[in-house]
Amino acid sequence: AIGDYAFSYCAGLDSVTIPPSVASIGDWAFYACHGLTSVAISAGVSSIGYKAFSECIGLTSVAIPPSVDDIGRDAFSYCAALTSVTISAGVASIGDNAFGECSSLKTVILSRKTRIADNAFPAGLPFLYAD
Repeated sequence: AIGDYAFSYCAGLDSVTIPPSVASIGDWAFYACHGLTSVAISAGVSSIGYKAFSECIGLTSVAIPPSVDDIGRDAFSYCAALTSVTISAGVASIGDNAFGECSSLKTVILSRKTRIADNAFPAGLPFLYAD
């Protein structure tokens, strides 16, 4: 597991690859890593915690593998440069405001089976369904 607050505020961190041996990403794990532009989440991760990547203002895209059951509340909120999100068909739920205030978000690809909480995405954002 990557513990709560493990890399919060690491301004010099520009890319992260989460290996398959990691089962969970804790709350606030990469919070406010402003230099983070690239995140690769490997299959094996089952949960992404509360505000795990919130305020990573340089992050441009993210792909969530099917091993993830739950994307926590505010997990990617306030990622101002985030333009593209792909959520694999195994993801059961997306928490409230998970991608809230992602003002540049243009594309979201997900499964019709995924339970989406209120305000998980910016209002009016169109979804593309992979199934």
